[in-house]
Amino acid sequence: MTTLLERGPNTVEMPTAVSPSRASANPEAASGSRARGTVIPTWAIVVGLLGVVVTAFGLRVLMVNQQSAYMDEVAQILTGRLLIQERAVYAYILNWNYGSYLWPLMAGAADIVGGLQGVRTLTAALGAIMTLATAVATARLIPRSVDAPRRWTTALVAGLIMALFPTAIGIGRFGTYDSVAGAAFMSGVALLVPFRDPQRRWSLLAAAVLLFVAFLSKYVVAIYFPVICLYLMMPYRGRKALVRNSGWFVLPLALACAVYFSAFRENMLFLLSFSTSYTDLQSTAPLSVYVWERIDVWVLAAIALVGIRGASRTQRLVGLS
Repeated sequence: MTTLLERGPNTVEMPTAVSPSRASANPEAASGSRARGTVIPTWAIVVGLLGVVVTAFGLRVLMVNQQSAYMDEVAQILTGRLLIQERAVYAYILNWNYGSYLWPLMAGAADIVGGLQGVRTLTAALGAIMTLATAVATARLIPRSVDAPRRWTTALVAGLIMALFPTAIGIGRFGTYDSVAGAAFMSGVALLVPFRDPQRRWSLLAAAVLLFVAFLSKYVVAIYFPVICLYLMMPYRGRKALVRNSGWFVLPLALACAVYFSAFRENMLFLLSFSTSYTDLQSTAPLSVYVWERIDVWVLAAIALVGIRGASRTQRLVGLS
């Protein structure tokens, strides 16, 4: 099955004929041809993805007005409203906030239009986008030798995990910068994968823009950039691919981050210094809090173990990453 992002919504993959002599000589080619020939209606894929998105949005927007605003939400909204309405900066926010003015401006605008409920509804919509991007990225990561029903079933399960797990819902229900970072980052990854295929130039550039938006939303996202860039510049891809990936993804992303750092150098350095000395929220038992007591982490590990025995080496590396 050809994915919607690869060849368009009206494309139907036709079965590939394999001669009996070729099938007997190469059974793997025959099985691969049968897998590629499996057809699944486009409307079924759209309905499935739409169901996942609606579920994600519904769970996040449910009872958004039942909790009062907490400190992080108030700081972001107040910053945005001051910037929009009075052209003023709130409390030197870039010195202690782990993101740029991007989310405060979005939150402030949403608050002006719809109050706190409007901010949280925007966050819920971004969470739904992240869920959709997760499902699409999963479908594109799966090898083409896998038949369409298995490919899209796996993609929908990945989307449902993002839609239903409590950590994602918790982040998606409150108006913080995590929602923009998650939606932009996963959308960029969905454009980049599968890494084995030559990428279109505009897809690479769009992915770089989305990853930069994720960085502007939450600086910590940048820890993934070196790994992604180095993988796209692997020597085995060839000189042509190296030039294309560098010119349309690596260099634009690096240049954008460098320009931002140069423009806000003093704020970034102050934030770095502040981060090393801030211990108010430091956990006394981080391994227990973030690993042993996290039921969702263990559920994900159990799901991964189900298919790890039949996975290839590449698939296992993808799963671990």
